[in-house]
Amino acid sequence: MGINLMYSPLETVFEATMEREGRTVTAYTSGSQFQAFMRRNDDGNNYEDRITLFYPVTVPIIQGSLVSYGNKIYILINRETEENHCYYKSSALACNGMITLNDGTIVGIPCYGSTMKNGLVEQNSIMNVIDGNMEFITESNSLSRSIKIGNTFNEFGRTWKIDNIYYKDGVLHIIAEVKANETPVENLSIVIDGLTEAIYNIGDTVQLTATPYINTIVTSGTFTWESSNIDVATIDGEGLVTFEYVACIV
Repeated sequence: MGINLMYSPLETVFEATMEREGRTVTAYTSGSQFQAFMRRNDDGNNYEDRITLFYPVTVPIIQGSLVSYGNKIYILINRETEENHCYYKSSALACNGMITLNDGTIVGIPCYGSTMKNGLVEQNSIMNVIDGNMEFITESNSLSRSIKIGNTFNEFGRTWKIDNIYYKDGVLHIIAEVKANETPVENLSIVIDGLTEAIYNIGDTVQLTATPYINTIVTSGTFTWESSNIDVATIDGEGLVTFEYVACIV
């Protein structure tokens, strides 16, 4: 004769711990929030910031996901405990850098860069970092998968050229080498909003707004508004347009 338990001891302990220690964690890419509790995984002698994250199996994150908590962004480098139907646990590594391609096409991907390899060269008994390579890891998603071999980015005080890329278990691995210092491209653009009609009559007013961008990122700036033809329209220092003549906006 079988015995059916009315409750699962594992679920009871997990739920009690979550209720007592649960914190709000955010999936970095999707922005969705979930509850998790954590244990610090650090022997005190490691410069890496690692934690173990415990979260319900229903949470929509996987191995390789980026999550944010507090002021830090972590990458989940594994996912364990699939033998139960209650929770997963993941070892999470704090990101220490950002990938922004120097051509401005991709901006602000959190990553973790490991120690430089083959970076010390001895010349006349002086050790100089003149070469070397590093592996960067980040979440494998539609943005990071747009990174290509040959792209360059600046981080940790050096310029890196991407030599190889591979994807494994939800993690994007980038192998990059040091190259000559490179200045990133900064394309400034301004988007003006407010003109919503095709035709404006005498006396009509429109409030214009201007948003400046560097590459694809919104930045800040001070604007001076001027009219190229005050017989058609005037504009004040705050971007308020007054039409002095019937105008057709193309």
